[in-house]
Amino acid sequence: MLNELVRARSGVYVANSYFIFDENGNAIIIDPACSFDKSEKILNGRIPMFLILTHGHLDHTYDCDLYVKKYNARVCIHESDLVYLSDSRYSSPDGIPDGYYNKVIDADCILKDGDTFDFGKDTYTVIHTPGHTEGSCCLYTEGALFSGDTLFRRSIGRTDFPYGCSNEKMQSSLKRLLDLVPDGTAIYPGHGFQTLMEDEKRYNPFLRMLYED
Repeated sequence: MLNELVRARSGVYVANSYFIFDENGNAIIIDPACSFDKSEKILNGRIPMFLILTHGHLDHTYDCDLYVKKYNARVCIHESDLVYLSDSRYSSPDGIPDGYYNKVIDADCILKDGDTFDFGKDTYTVIHTPGHTEGSCCLYTEGALFSGDTLFRRSIGRTDFPYGCSNEKMQSSLKRLLDLVPDGTAIYPGHGFQTLMEDEKRYNPFLRMLYED
């Protein structure tokens, strides 16, 4: 399961970026949230082909344009979050932080629920999980779930922003993950630290409430 995987944390919101490399020197980056300079050191000459966005908030998308400009990387996002790439009311609902500015990012690939793609030795499946944003998605491959801001270690993503959030949809998305994601799956969230699905079933109060219904 998984070729080389590197997690990087940075930015004002301390978001996670995940770099996955194949044996041919190519990479995909899930949520290019860390600084571009830091990313360059991690890439170390390898080429990012796709930028997979779990959702459209600024802290997960900000440096997309730099990868596009240098590497011609393709930006992939769910259709429902396209507006986040051009409208700061959606992408930064708490206001644009100091040192950042509003960017317009063009998407190349539209993600849909159930889409699959191969990279390296693994097959990835897109799971649409609205709640934190309308177009939030998780990315699943055997043994690993990249959960964006849907599921965290012992917590879940916020649903109180003025645009795109829905507590009701978040509950439905979490129930779906409980049905689809096996115990033993490593959870790689958009913020915070790695966890296991079985531990979240046991210790995450938001999942326990659903799991015990």
